[in-house]
Amino acid sequence: MHRSRILLGAIIGAAALVVGAGAATAGASAPSPRDTTPVPTTVTLPLFGAQLTVEVATGPGGALTSVTVNPADGLTATTLRPNRVVFENADGTGKVSVGSDHGAQRATARGGSLADISGDGSWSGDVFGTGVATSVSFTVGATGDGGPDITGVSSDDPTAVIGTTEYGSHSHHGEDEQTAVAKVTFNTTGQTRSLYIKVDVETEDGSSHAKLSISLGRIHGTALPVEQAVGGKTWSGLLCDGSTATIEYTVNEDGTLTLGAVSPDTADARAEGGHIGVVFSHDEAVKIMSWLGEDGITVNVWERIRCKDAADPAVNTPVDTSAQDGERDCDGRDGDHRGDDDGDRHGDGDHGDHDGGDRDGGRSGGGRGGSGGGDHGHG
Repeated sequence: MHRSRILLGAIIGAAALVVGAGAATAGASAPSPRDTTPVPTTVTLPLFGAQLTVEVATGPGGALTSVTVNPADGLTATTLRPNRVVFENADGTGKVSVGSDHGAQRATARGGSLADISGDGSWSGDVFGTGVATSVSFTVGATGDGGPDITGVSSDDPTAVIGTTEYGSHSHHGEDEQTAVAKVTFNTTGQTRSLYIKVDVETEDGSSHAKLSISLGRIHGTALPVEQAVGGKTWSGLLCDGSTATIEYTVNEDGTLTLGAVSPDTADARAEGGHIGVVFSHDEAVKIMSWLGEDGITVNVWERIRCKDAADPAVNTPVDTSAQDGERDCDGRDGDHRGDDDGDRHGDGDHGDHDGGDRDGGRSGGGRGGSGGGDHGHG
């Protein structure tokens, strides 16, 4: 198993990820238009007792525009892409990954054993783009039988729903894996979003690897009473050229949508029933979906803003991408099919989440790939 080359050495003990907020959006399920002032996201990962702070800025489509590490001594950026940056130490035993993809944000660090990633950790960030930060604290440790554990999960948001830590184990062809996953769900008017804390310990042929990841999933719509959901709404977001796009629409009592003005007016916009589709370019599209159910009207926004020509992010370390990391653990697709989709598969990324909108017959789809990690709103 090739993961053995990415054991995290003693260069770090806590990693902090700071992600700038993206474009403001508004629509049917947000109580008010979003605050456009960026609120950093800070993730602290317990690793070996030192501290590594990673500061990240994002642009249109959630693309990484700047990633800096402090202290940066001895670190090299070995993967440099608009959705993923990896830093490693000189002998290749230490690795930290950060990324933003499909409307989710994630920070991951690896060590050689559970003890290497045990300790207190935290997350703080702007969940719904309101300009207000929410914090979560937790502790990574071991269960009575030596497996990974996550305890002491708490939040300064009194409405946050903190789930019971769930455990898993798997053995296959000499490879043993143990996991612990904690989920914190945040809710606001017509919207929900989850934070996942996951510890994964693997042993193969006498070699062990441990990974701690903290992932903020995409925003999903939730049902509102008809009288609260209906009315004129506006979606707003950044296109790849940095310009602002808007879609005005009306949510009707029967759950259908009426399309209003679209900017820029060169977009191809279509509406039918509870579906609105707007294509700004081949790689920039937004789908708005609404339906009436027993609990009221649910509105979801699915953003597909892929800035293929985005420049690689700026970093403050030397760069050597001659052997770019092939693992995609930061953008949620490292073989861990446990995304934060509507099926609640307890994951540490958005694998399975990015197409969640089609799981119920195309009715839902949370914002995907939009600015600031797919933030979207309705208000």
